[in-house]
Amino acid sequence: MKTFEQFGITVPHGAHGEVYTTCPQCSQQRKKKRARCLSVNTDKQVWVCHHCGWAGGLDSRSEHLPNHWAKPTYRKPDPEKANRTELPDEVVKWFAGRGIKQDALIRNRIGYGSEYMPQAEEFQNVIIFPYFRGDELVNCKYRSGQKHFKQIPGCEQILWGLADVAEAEEWIWCEGEMDKLSIEEAGLTNVVSVPNGAPNKDTKDYSSKFDFLMADSNLISKAKTHIIAVDADDNGQVLEAELIRRLGRERCKIVRWPKGCKDANETLLTAGAGIVKYCISKAEPLPVEGVVTARNFHNEVMSLYDHGLDRGVSTGFGSLDELFTVRPGEMTIVTGIPNSGKSNWVDALLVNLAKIHGWPSALFSPENQPIQDHISRLCEKHLSKPFFDGHYQRMTKEELDASMEWVDKHFHFILPEDDSDWTLEHILDASRQLVYRHGIRCLVIDPWNEMEHER
Repeated sequence: MKTFEQFGITVPHGAHGEVYTTCPQCSQQRKKKRARCLSVNTDKQVWVCHHCGWAGGLDSRSEHLPNHWAKPTYRKPDPEKANRTELPDEVVKWFAGRGIKQDALIRNRIGYGSEYMPQAEEFQNVIIFPYFRGDELVNCKYRSGQKHFKQIPGCEQILWGLADVAEAEEWIWCEGEMDKLSIEEAGLTNVVSVPNGAPNKDTKDYSSKFDFLMADSNLISKAKTHIIAVDADDNGQVLEAELIRRLGRERCKIVRWPKGCKDANETLLTAGAGIVKYCISKAEPLPVEGVVTARNFHNEVMSLYDHGLDRGVSTGFGSLDELFTVRPGEMTIVTGIPNSGKSNWVDALLVNLAKIHGWPSALFSPENQPIQDHISRLCEKHLSKPFFDGHYQRMTKEELDASMEWVDKHFHFILPEDDSDWTLEHILDASRQLVYRHGIRCLVIDPWNEMEHER
């Protein structure tokens, strides 16, 4: 059994229970070096840093090196974290100023307390939004008066409001807790909020922000309709597009807020609960695939007028970008004589798209077998080092392990066991699942001429 001191953790002599102290992992790299951000439970002999997320325990069974391939294990919040429901009058008044009545606060078990906030590097008074799955507390989100946000490190990411949609066939999706509460004020409770808001429009790789979809995929799949009621800003449009892509456009409807209103809460404050409900009732289905009208493309045509044609993303090959860029929604055919390097070039393109833009891909490539050979070639392109011994220094085992983790994150291989399943329908069905689960942006079918084709 090790001691706290062996991990660099200073615990006051004779201290018992929950103790706050400095974190040996991150304190020295920050401005407030003496901020007590490390929570140590001397009875359970475990700790967690509320700033950098470092966690561990003295029990040797708790010690382990990071395992990238293991199924994640999640911490569970202290139930007392969601048991502080006596809200001070000033907090109730603050919510009232945002159009939220006390009944909604009680119904959603919203609490109040003090919590360490990494952005301020100090403890602050916070509003507590508890995240439940059934009766089990899974996570908590904290919001301070300075609009700092935090969730408990190491806890599972799930939707806020799962209990409200457990039996619903129609779900309303919004971007934050205040928007969910605002829609409830309009008399609609079948609402969920994504746990971390919208991805920044400039973020290259935001696929991990949608892990919550897999956490409750069985429940989500039961819904017949998804009404997307997110913010009307650039980041909100990224969230809207990604939810549509993953949930399926045939099951989605889109809410448009009144002009000058960014979200549900602004609509509630400026136009009232009746208009919030009206906007949601008028949510429009997306165009049926293959059937469109001019109205469906109003925003796109106006953007074309203002900005001209959009270029695709860079291929990573400067000289090629002058002739060809990769645009989502387009099909590209790579052709040439046998053994001219088509498959290798496509692999190199996908590696560049993953490196530069964070794009994950799916590959149906039966000619690139066995699969371990294909993975080794992707690692070579990722590291720009050979896999085998030769004239140049080969990659080390450590580099290979890190590269395989990167390949595992960005590439998914479709390989049906039965040759009779090598049909386009089977591949597209698998790809739809990969869009939902991992947000793939590219699908490669190689070679196309080996597919079973029907007119």
